[in-house]
Amino acid sequence: MQKRKNIRLIIILSVLVSSSIIISFLSTDKEGSPYSGKFNIGDINSVSELEFVGDNIENKLSLKSNVWAINNRYQADNQLVEVLLNVLSRISVRRPVAKKDVEAVLDEFNKNGITLKIQSENGIQEWEITASEDGKTFFKENMGIPYEMNIPGYGSQVGSLFFLTENQWRNKVLFSSNFRTIKKLSLENFLFPDRSFEIVDSGGFLEVSGINRLDTASLIRYIENLNYFDADGYLDKGEYERFDSLETYSKPIFRLEISDIDTTFNNQILVYPRIKGDRYYFGITKDGQRFVLEENKGLSLSPDIDFFHAESE
Repeated sequence: MQKRKNIRLIIILSVLVSSSIIISFLSTDKEGSPYSGKFNIGDINSVSELEFVGDNIENKLSLKSNVWAINNRYQADNQLVEVLLNVLSRISVRRPVAKKDVEAVLDEFNKNGITLKIQSENGIQEWEITASEDGKTFFKENMGIPYEMNIPGYGSQVGSLFFLTENQWRNKVLFSSNFRTIKKLSLENFLFPDRSFEIVDSGGFLEVSGINRLDTASLIRYIENLNYFDADGYLDKGEYERFDSLETYSKPIFRLEISDIDTTFNNQILVYPRIKGDRYYFGITKDGQRFVLEENKGLSLSPDIDFFHAESE
């Protein structure tokens, strides 16, 4: 059940990050409420640390040198952190939970609640947060009564942000190269070897091996796709049996390796065949990090070499 929820979260997070681009231009004015002082962070730009602690979650986002990190181990997904900060800046308190619903909501706190700690110009503030199955988000202070939150501009599943795993908070960029930085790109197609190709920097411009008449526009589209190309999710070994079985019993369908002028952007990935009925490709980086790619993103990495051929005039 939890694994299905995690996959569903991958989809929800993609929607939230996309919608935040539009929502960030909306007014940050909160609805007038007699309870507005119950959840007041102050200047959202002064937030430097957020901690989420629950029975199954213990994560800390911290800002150092203008870079967000998760658990002081990995760089965090900046877009996702921006979504969270936008959400926090727009939260208002709708009302106290109705008396007839208090017991059920308190039970939800006991089962799935987390403690949210925020460090900002107001010092350290602390609330308990939970989200119900119908998408409502609630909070309470210490042993106080629960309140229902209102988060204008976001869908009902936004409460999921408070319950993300470490992997879900991480920066998931696999490749970050462009025309000016690529030294060499190798695509090895294991299913159809004759469709493999290399793109190399040849004295200031890129060439595709075996292509005498290059379609420059197609090459540009392909390379641009690799600029901040990110996975749709990171996975731990053992988290999803169906993906682990691919590594054990199947062979990868292609390997993509990029050498960049900035060696920190060098990477190599192996991508495995998509499981029938599954919308994600499973892959592994050269460092052993497991990831998933939505079907169309996976396909975009491995075009047929004819994709680069210019049509004859």
